[in-house]
Amino acid sequence: MKGRVIDVNHRNGLVAVQLENGECSIFEPLGGYSVEIGDIISGEIDFDGGENAYNHSQDEPMDIITEFSGLALQMVKRRLYP
Repeated sequence: MKGRVIDVNHRNGLVAVQLENGECSIFEPLGGYSVEIGDIISGEIDFDGGENAYNHSQDEPMDIITEFSGLALQMVKRRLYP
């Protein structure tokens, strides 16, 4: 699945992505990767759990843990900023 980063919480390191199907996921990059709003991310980011992903905008593979998946857009802020 592929998506676009729509928000980043720099305090807790969580990243929100809107997927091609309109749903949203929130993941935590592991290992200090730089992720910015507008970056295009692909991988198994539509399921909860640890996965490999690829940041096409930064041309960088990443290890991530998807914390929330299948979210409606209006739920993103609530989960990203607890």
